[in-house]
Amino acid sequence: MSHNRVSPSEPSAEHLVVSKAAHEQVYEKSTAALTFVFKARASIPAFANLSDDVLHEVATHMTRVPCAVNDVIVEQGTAGENFFIVESGHFQATKDGLPAKIFGKGQYFGELALLRNAPRAATVRCAKEGSLWALDRATFRECVMSLQIRVVAARIPFLSHLSAELL
Repeated sequence: MSHNRVSPSEPSAEHLVVSKAAHEQVYEKSTAALTFVFKARASIPAFANLSDDVLHEVATHMTRVPCAVNDVIVEQGTAGENFFIVESGHFQATKDGLPAKIFGKGQYFGELALLRNAPRAATVRCAKEGSLWALDRATFRECVMSLQIRVVAARIPFLSHLSAELL
């Protein structure tokens, strides 16, 4: 059985998303793509309490990752950098080589990578061709913290006069 990597030169899809300037990259999204991310918010604990403005900012930084059958998306034991929402297809998680869960449209995996640098708890492979929306930890933190700082600054008169660069 062949186990394809999403990129032949990289160990998994993790590396398709991460770059030093990832938080500076904005990807145009269709209304349907943005609606998809907004609808998924309710089931994603890391997104549940984000304001619409912050979620919109996060969504514009997400990258669409097409996947073929047997592509390895994340590998158990490796460092987690990205979070994924399934747009289409099916993705099989295995833990210690045993089937653990199948993810389908609107479901997500890798959420702990947004919050902390923890090794992957399972390997996830594409079981049915599809696509994912991916977001790396640095971008998530940058978007959330930057927008939250601006909200606080707007509420405090003294801080509202400072430039964005100083905040």
